[in-house]
Amino acid sequence: MWPGQTKGTGQGDAIDRNADPEAWLRAAYSDVSLTTQWDDGQHSGTGKGRTPTCSNSQPSMVFSMLSALDVQVTNRVLEIGTGTGWNAALLASGRPGGAGTPPDAYMGSQSRLPGPHPH
Repeated sequence: MWPGQTKGTGQGDAIDRNADPEAWLRAAYSDVSLTTQWDDGQHSGTGKGRTPTCSNSQPSMVFSMLSALDVQVTNRVLEIGTGTGWNAALLASGRPGGAGTPPDAYMGSQSRLPGPHPH
């Protein structure tokens, strides 16, 4: 993954989970955006690709937006462009239902959540 910059824009250098698990965990739990895929998955290597195509938004921004949204248990929400599925998982309370999710990310988030999983 490529963590975002805390000041300015753009992504930092790639962090390989296997090569440096401690740095990866620090980045994963930091308050920055994370790019997890470049160029619709056609990019390989540790350098940056042309266009980020899957990412997590900055957690503080996500929580601010979700707080403002004030979703109630009885609400139904459609998350568009869910990327890694993290925001959809936060919204879903066990029922991810985003459109535009890469299938492997959707299935991954689905397997981590309890309850029924509509298709």
